[in-house]
Amino acid sequence: MSFNLKLPNPFEWKSYNYLVALPVLLVLFSAFFLVPNIPQGIDLKGGLLLTAYTNAPVDSAVIKAALADYPDAEVRAFTNALGSGFEVEIPVDARLQSAEASLAPLHDLEAELTRAEIALSYYQGDENATPGELAGAQANVTALTQSVFDAANSVLEASGAAPASGNAHAAVASADAAFDAAKSEYRQRLLAEVSAAADIESYSFKEIGASLSKVFFSKVQEVLVYSFILSTIVVFFIFRSIVPSLAVVFGAVADIVITAGLMGVLGIPLSLASIAALLMLIGFSLETDALLTVRVYKRTEGTVRERAFDAMKTGIMMNASVVTAFGVLALLAAYLQIPTYYQIGMVAVLGACVDFVATWCFNAPVILWDADKRGLK
Repeated sequence: MSFNLKLPNPFEWKSYNYLVALPVLLVLFSAFFLVPNIPQGIDLKGGLLLTAYTNAPVDSAVIKAALADYPDAEVRAFTNALGSGFEVEIPVDARLQSAEASLAPLHDLEAELTRAEIALSYYQGDENATPGELAGAQANVTALTQSVFDAANSVLEASGAAPASGNAHAAVASADAAFDAAKSEYRQRLLAEVSAAADIESYSFKEIGASLSKVFFSKVQEVLVYSFILSTIVVFFIFRSIVPSLAVVFGAVADIVITAGLMGVLGIPLSLASIAALLMLIGFSLETDALLTVRVYKRTEGTVRERAFDAMKTGIMMNASVVTAFGVLALLAAYLQIPTYYQIGMVAVLGACVDFVATWCFNAPVILWDADKRGLK
């Protein structure tokens, strides 16, 4: 049994080309006014997330009031099928961030010191070593030892511990232990603050350091750029024409930019989960654009506008399927309080709706203009 959508063909309208203004304006408005307002998730901005389950529903205002020492804390209470509770998200502690930033250079210095000590022992055991070589090796060890102590004391100071003395390698071990203890104390202090305001049944922590979050963000940018480049190459290789390639690029850009703008309006954070869903939108865009382009350029039945309209009806069913499937996922995730699945579901739903506008209001008029220019019937 076939399903035929009884819709008017918008591509038969005399002024259908004006449809391109809608996605273009949405892209510009989203890029300049909405995208800058997207909240960043803990994966990208770093911080500490405490998820606590309680014996009874709690008021987020009560938890917020108990966190007077954490003015930047974000509190979200929830009730779902698994129980009641709340989430507390606080930024990366400045002192711990400073200590973490000093740890990697400290370990590099320790490794360099170890190599210098090995070189010194070699010269000390070599009868043919000159006094100059021995003195140079000793001076190198002395300088590196002082550098290790300076770096270790920087970590110890940021962690609230006493300065190190004695062996340089022991100072590094003390710095590592002090940093771990400071992190544990920071978590326990936060837990004690909220425990005074709510009866906590169970809890879990999630922490992303500032340095790791920067790596995540830079990798995300690289993946987006490579995705656009590879998509353009593939489309150009298939159709051997610049117009479909540029239309595909715009469609993918529009899908991501407008959807990101809607994320800013709805308060959906930019996290690894939502970014994964944004990357899926490139696939959505390629799928619908390929459907449109193949129907218009490769098919011969009917006119080009009839073929474009036929492709649009198929695209409506495709987008409706995506909205239904991911909409159910988003609703279940919202009910069960699963942020990762909720973000993926919502971004996919928004992206499918945006893809419809970008494909059939911009790509279709551009493809039809190119088909008319080629004299296709």
